[in-house]
Amino acid sequence: MADATGDDLPSIRWSSMTTQRRRRKFSASMDEPSTLTIPAPRHSSLLLVAGLALIASVVLFPSLGRSAMEPDESLYALATDQIRESGEWWTLSPTPPHPYFNKPPLYMWLSATTYDLLPGFEFKYRFWSAVFGIVAVVMTGLLGAKLFRWEVGAIAGLLLLTNRSFLIDHGTRFGGMDAGLTACYAAMLWIYWPGKSVSPRRWAAIGAIAGVASMLKPLGGVPMLLVIFVFAIARWDRMARASLLPGPWRMSEGGPHRQASTLAHANRLILIVAAVGLPLVAIAAPWYVINHLRYPDQFTTHLFGQQIAGAISGGGDQAGDRPWHFYLTAVPRSSRHFLLLMPAMVWLAVMAWRRREQRSAAGFLAVAGIGWIALISVAEKKFLHYAYPAFVPLAIAMGGMIIDAAYRISCRLRYRSLARWLSNGVVVLLAGFAGWLAVARLEAMSDPSGLWETYRRSEAAIRSGQVSVLLVDVPAKRGDRWSDGQIARPQMSIYLTHMHGQRGGDAELRAALASPTPVLIILPANKAATLNAKENAVRRYADRYLVAIELNQ
Repeated sequence: MADATGDDLPSIRWSSMTTQRRRRKFSASMDEPSTLTIPAPRHSSLLLVAGLALIASVVLFPSLGRSAMEPDESLYALATDQIRESGEWWTLSPTPPHPYFNKPPLYMWLSATTYDLLPGFEFKYRFWSAVFGIVAVVMTGLLGAKLFRWEVGAIAGLLLLTNRSFLIDHGTRFGGMDAGLTACYAAMLWIYWPGKSVSPRRWAAIGAIAGVASMLKPLGGVPMLLVIFVFAIARWDRMARASLLPGPWRMSEGGPHRQASTLAHANRLILIVAAVGLPLVAIAAPWYVINHLRYPDQFTTHLFGQQIAGAISGGGDQAGDRPWHFYLTAVPRSSRHFLLLMPAMVWLAVMAWRRREQRSAAGFLAVAGIGWIALISVAEKKFLHYAYPAFVPLAIAMGGMIIDAAYRISCRLRYRSLARWLSNGVVVLLAGFAGWLAVARLEAMSDPSGLWETYRRSEAAIRSGQVSVLLVDVPAKRGDRWSDGQIARPQMSIYLTHMHGQRGGDAELRAALASPTPVLIILPANKAATLNAKENAVRRYADRYLVAIELNQ
């Protein structure tokens, strides 16, 4: 049987073939190269990076600033504005003089740095999220190519890019940190693999990226390191585990050899911890230490008590009522093509069982994907965007399953070029879908005409003082677009309810309704239940926004 090359198809064992000729042609031992380890063409990595970056840019940047800002990203935008106005970079304060410790400041730092260089309004605050999204897509492609082959990486990157939730739900087109966290996770996995002998430099790079992740979300790099360490420990040889770990790996033998082995493995573990910990602490610690010194009680209580412990315990949030299996159904439903996730998990299990040379790669994807899902499922507070880092290995698993199926079909039909046509066809199909998504779907989804038309129809009455307008959880634009008649401080460019908390928002609403002037109230549709509970909220408008008019008779 000929050696596998870039043009050869892998051999597959078919139990139904009885003739000796077919057995010689298609049968293979478990140790032969699989479909996914055929050498990639020259310069494939460069072409993969360029292609994915170009397609991702076409999807993410057009109409990035058209849709109205959501509550969380508007708060981050206000923190960015405050950095620019006050010059205070270490302690965020969206509503001075109150400090803000919900998120570390890296994303706001980046937005403030490039603010004057970028056009538009919302675009300024979402630019870096789109950049992180491009990095996440490219790193997913590179990791897929590193694990298997370039077609797997291309399909995996496009699957991630075209995931609807990853695009619009706290994702790459949202001015927040989750796209950056996903990019960090993909980069850490790419640096770590293959994990047989990871050098201290690679561990230091992993620690540095964990430090960056910890500056995007509170201690965001720690769970990523935990997942990688779990896989690294699982890959240690039996002697290393027996020397350092208790439990079923403990060895009963003693003697000088055991002591020398234990010392060597202990030194290696100390070196790994130091290589990871030093850059992590150097990057992330200054912000945590400075704010702890400035606000010793408030910082510790809020960040660790409310944010981290609150996420684990639920903290009375609506997301804390979701069941433990929330992600098992939410992730496949995040986009239609992610329904391939369940068969992809079965494919991973079969590949790990039947193909020795792919067992480690299958285990790596399983630990990186399922392990992350299991880790965040322990917390009571559950949101889909918490699972975005797991989308990277899960997309690679789906891409590997698609390419493997293409080669198996071609082998069964004994048509060598069919596999290449099928795999390239899937890549072209996903690229075309990404283009359609950018040109048609996202353009329609970002159209804010309903909100603006509502305001424009009432603009004359607002200017004459016959009607006042109250914006609740709707971004207040700069300039003259929203300023007239707005019941909010002029310097506030963001939200009312979200800025003051629920009680403050209710107080503002009651004050507006008590005014002798009719009030036009505009707020997102997800706040409809809150407003309907108020008196004199009379009608719903459009599909995304609710408009209520108080007639004060």
